[in-house]
Amino acid sequence: MAGMSSEVCEKCGCELLPLNPEWGDGGDTPIEVPPGYIPCGVIDTGLVVRLVCEECYHAGKLESFSKEELYALHYAFGLEYQLLGRYVESVTAYRKALGVQVSVDVLVLAAEVEGMLGHSQEQEAHYKRALEVDPNDVLARRGLSGVYRNQGRYEEALKLLDRDIAQIGPTPDLMMERAELLFRLGRHDAAMLAFQTAKAAVNTDEDRDHFDRLWSRLAG
Repeated sequence: MAGMSSEVCEKCGCELLPLNPEWGDGGDTPIEVPPGYIPCGVIDTGLVVRLVCEECYHAGKLESFSKEELYALHYAFGLEYQLLGRYVESVTAYRKALGVQVSVDVLVLAAEVEGMLGHSQEQEAHYKRALEVDPNDVLARRGLSGVYRNQGRYEEALKLLDRDIAQIGPTPDLMMERAELLFRLGRHDAAMLAFQTAKAAVNTDEDRDHFDRLWSRLAG
């Protein structure tokens, strides 16, 4: 851990063990932590590492923190709870962070967690807000495109995907996604062309077979 850390909560003095990357990276599956683990927020100021346990965090013992540190603390608890699979608390922390400072990073993370909770409207709203802040943010645009695709709003998803292709380039995965959207829109010739472009861009038989299977499932 960078900086100096006593590894105790600076408010109540309880002993803390910050999350270890070797425990896992979360994703859709909560990480496993040692018995008795106490969630905490970590703020690295560059000179010192400040830790706050969740009990003090929820008790609102935050008077000594600057605006920037409060944002970082809420952000840290949002990540902590997301990794632990405590998604409602994660969203709450992300919303508190956004109440201090609006950032694309937190908006995208909040959208991801809202999706895990099945809150598609909130997820869509966060992605849209992120794109208002930065219209070129690929993660937000990819996320919103996925929301539209899941809702059957294929034309809207395709418009966002085409912006991704213009910004990133016609990668095989993006072109295969384009093939799917075009097919679902009934534009079968254009879908076949996108599929052929995707398949021609991969370098291994395994990848080509994978795309063939995707196309077969799509085309029935």
